[in-house]
Amino acid sequence: MARAERRRASAVVALGPDMADILRARGAAEVVEIPVWNELVADEATRAAARALRHARGWRDDEIVLLYSGNMGRAHGAEEFAALAETLGGRSPRCRFVFSGIGPVRAEWERRWGGRFEFLPPASEEACAAHLLAADVHLVSQRAEWKGVVVPSKFQAACALGRPTVFAGPPDSAVGRWLAAADAGWILPPGDAAAVAAAAAEIRDTRRRADAGAAARRLAEREFARAGNCGRLAALVERIGVKRP
Repeated sequence: MARAERRRASAVVALGPDMADILRARGAAEVVEIPVWNELVADEATRAAARALRHARGWRDDEIVLLYSGNMGRAHGAEEFAALAETLGGRSPRCRFVFSGIGPVRAEWERRWGGRFEFLPPASEEACAAHLLAADVHLVSQRAEWKGVVVPSKFQAACALGRPTVFAGPPDSAVGRWLAAADAGWILPPGDAAAVAAAAAEIRDTRRRADAGAAARRLAEREFARAGNCGRLAALVERIGVKRP
């Protein structure tokens, strides 16, 4: 029924290129890519709140905090993050892997990797920007079987705040393609030990993190800006409306 609906639709909006590929393969006549957007801003007030939050949580300035924030659902995995944490363990500067949020797989992650990861409750809406900005690197994951079905919006939030991302998932997924094209972080394909080792070496480099974060911010301005994407969506609706009798 869903496929028939999409075939008859005047247009179908895809949240990323991998979703667009699936929709076209299943017969959608017109597919338009319009990613979700994020309006978080790393202004001075947010930066001050982020510094205060780091202090309150006991995160030292000389530590690298890698943060997974949001839903811990069935579309997400943490195996590659565990491998990265093991690789970085005992090295200087210290790297903390922090997981904040809820979801159906959180209990399993705590059971399997409670010794490597730190777990926090979800951040409040009011504190969300400072919470995300308090981290140095963001963690985003997507299981291969969910490619094109979901597009993790955690990535847009990281980019909006100018933070680099470690993406554990398929390189040909939406996040994988965007990240690689912009050089906004690191991709950990499933089971790729060499990618884990390479990411571990670069993550500890302050300049490399800064460059990847700046690239992420440029990507947000180019692809994930609210005004531009809302404008594209409005233009699509108006164009289709003009065609109808």
